[in-house]
Amino acid sequence: MCYALFLILICGCNGAATGEREPVKDRFGAVTGFRNTGKEVYLLFSAHEYFEGVDIVLDALDRHDVKVSFFFTGDCLRDPGNKETISLIINRGHYVGPHSDAHLLYVPWDVGPERDSLLVTREEFEGDLLENIRALKPYGTGRQDVKWFLPPYEWYNREIVEWTGELGMMVVNFTPGIGTNADYTTPEMDNYRTSAEIMERLWDYEAENGLDGKILLIHPGVGPDRPDPLYVHLYDIIGDLKQKGYHISSLPGN
Repeated sequence: MCYALFLILICGCNGAATGEREPVKDRFGAVTGFRNTGKEVYLLFSAHEYFEGVDIVLDALDRHDVKVSFFFTGDCLRDPGNKETISLIINRGHYVGPHSDAHLLYVPWDVGPERDSLLVTREEFEGDLLENIRALKPYGTGRQDVKWFLPPYEWYNREIVEWTGELGMMVVNFTPGIGTNADYTTPEMDNYRTSAEIMERLWDYEAENGLDGKILLIHPGVGPDRPDPLYVHLYDIIGDLKQKGYHISSLPGN
């Protein structure tokens, strides 16, 4: 499975008077949300192989006048066909961070809940991630600018999180249970979800739990095999979030 472009929404309100944002972490130590956000929504997009929805995404962001966070692999950053658009993303004030250089799978899929097995050595992990950051340099982003890292496949364990921290970055991931990350699925997959089903689950979750401090993941680049990409609904999703009182911005610290 190749992840393309996706978005994270962390909900709360900008400049909230509820206190300092407190990260919510999963059992591996990755940030999967925030407390004390006051209804601010952080959008995150990341890309590897597919990039076909980026113009629709940027149009929606521009029309709503919001700044968000993007994560790109080195392969995506070096693709000549993407360079103009990525430069535009940066020039418009969005955060751009790493998503691994070659979109490596760090942990086997068929492991237990602690994910206590790795497919990469520390040297391989660090080399790949630092190569990804080097691919950001031509765009004017240096290592000192990189705070957040979204692991490929959003699949990692505690060692990956710790190694990332020792390189001066934090791992971020979507909040489990919201389900927008299923928009990469295609009809031949057992876990396929239509965009209508995904949006219904999103708003059901919001009605039951709220989205304050939560992280949503959406893929605006999914390739030709998905007939109904969720990214075409991004403008309406942002509008509905705003109507519900959520404010949209980039990840904290950017």
